[in-house]
Amino acid sequence: SYVKRLKPNVVVTLDGDGQHDPDEIPRLLKLVVDGEFDLVQGSRFLVGRHKRTIKDVGNCIFSGFVSVLLRQRITDITSGFRVFNFIALSDLDLKFDQECYPEMTIDLRLKGYRIAEEPIKNLPRLHGDSKVIDNLFAYIFKALGIVTYTLLRNVKTKRLDVLDEKPLLYS
Repeated sequence: SYVKRLKPNVVVTLDGDGQHDPDEIPRLLKLVVDGEFDLVQGSRFLVGRHKRTIKDVGNCIFSGFVSVLLRQRITDITSGFRVFNFIALSDLDLKFDQECYPEMTIDLRLKGYRIAEEPIKNLPRLHGDSKVIDNLFAYIFKALGIVTYTLLRNVKTKRLDVLDEKPLLYS
């Protein structure tokens, strides 16, 4: 991909709907630049926020499911606000173009990368509508399929032994 050809030290991703505050980038960036973590995910659920939507409830349930599987607490598995170091980003083995955030977290965790979550604000959406709300059940079914596929793929490559180590903590 284009980013891999550039070989930056760090890559930051934000959703394109304006819900992530770019002013929060330095705080998440510092954790990766300082070498504490390989991936830092922004979490909308680590701090108080507006009333929860049906989408948020689904995300919390899905995040809980992934947390149990990975033996690491993840509160916002679908967050697009992420900071990667280049080594972790280069090692991603993604099979899905859409809904790739859970796959990223699972793939990197199973490879032994250090993952953290940091609280972020959730700003009102500037444009567009969430496609998840239109068909929540199809989204959940697809997301569970991605999780299952990613786990099974890692069972084949025997990467699950990393989960026998002490669980990683998030800040």
